[in-house]
Amino acid sequence: SKRFMRRSAFIEARVLGGGCRVALVTYSLAQLLRAMDSWAAAHAAGLPVFCPASPILLRRVSAGSNLASCRPAATCCSESKRSDEGSAQGATSKASAPGVRAAVARIGGPIKPLQPWSAIQSVDMRVGVVKSAKLPQDMQSKYKKISQPVFVVWSDFGDIADWPHPGEWAASTNCITAAKIRTYYSSDLLNTGSVQMVGLLNAGVKQVGKLQTYYLLTGAYTDDDLDVHNVARSVPLVAVDPGTRMTILSLRADGTRYEAEPHAGGVLRHDLDFADDFEAKLDLRVGAVTAFEAAAGALSVSVNFGDDLLLRTRVPQSLGDVIDSEALLGKLVVGMVNLEPTDDNTFLMLGFIRRNGACVPLSVDQPQPGLPPLGARVC
Repeated sequence: SKRFMRRSAFIEARVLGGGCRVALVTYSLAQLLRAMDSWAAAHAAGLPVFCPASPILLRRVSAGSNLASCRPAATCCSESKRSDEGSAQGATSKASAPGVRAAVARIGGPIKPLQPWSAIQSVDMRVGVVKSAKLPQDMQSKYKKISQPVFVVWSDFGDIADWPHPGEWAASTNCITAAKIRTYYSSDLLNTGSVQMVGLLNAGVKQVGKLQTYYLLTGAYTDDDLDVHNVARSVPLVAVDPGTRMTILSLRADGTRYEAEPHAGGVLRHDLDFADDFEAKLDLRVGAVTAFEAAAGALSVSVNFGDDLLLRTRVPQSLGDVIDSEALLGKLVVGMVNLEPTDDNTFLMLGFIRRNGACVPLSVDQPQPGLPPLGARVC
């Protein structure tokens, strides 16, 4: 049975016959609960309560089990272990409670706390072309010990001004990462030299075993299985030049852009903190275009992000220059769905600007029909 407490602050879930009682506290009301002294009240009632650092997904556990049975969601297609051990320890110290590991639903789930449109400006994601890919066991001996199910991937993001990383495998035209994309992508496909992808370039240098990596390959989850890493890669809806940086396609109410049009090869944005600036703040999801109409020199586009989450935004009419308007229906796009209300947009459509000024939405590859599902989170 479920009992909703005052203001739906938390839900007490009783599993009949299971001997398990857990109070789930919504992250967005954590401050309110502290003010109400609800933590003490819950503990007095004999309920194990903790404050999550972010929304979590709990699996049902058997009698006698504890909250340590929670499993974390993986963070990104690319392995993102920090090269700086101190940073890793610092991230661990932010755990909400001893023995508790937070996880966010990979498909759908509660929307993260609302953010201003400028939150997306901490991210530097650019289109690259996969040059080659190898399994760790096919590389030099010191890399053979990499146990994660990854491809080592070299990608070309074009020339980037003031690129900060020296070295053959660190160059922006030959940049390396280790990516968990083996479920849907073969070595033969990745080595064709024509596969586009979208990389996060300002997450800092990461260490995977003996391998240093310099970008994170992004994609969308295709299921909620926390034991595996099934991901479809992020791509532009139609091909764009390598090095093109992701931007906000949505327009303000007066028809102007939120940010200046980016140019390929521009200087990288400052390094972000992946956990704080990306995972905690940005809720990027896959949706399908359901309707559109011309309105005041723009296109008003409705997108279904699954779970009855139907949102609307205004984008430039130049979208019709890269894809026929009728063909746009049903196409998958990626949007920031935890947007604070702004200029009548209920989400931000993300994408790229071609050299001719036409806008191209950020999308995801569909390795199988129906995958990734609507509402899949981009990581």
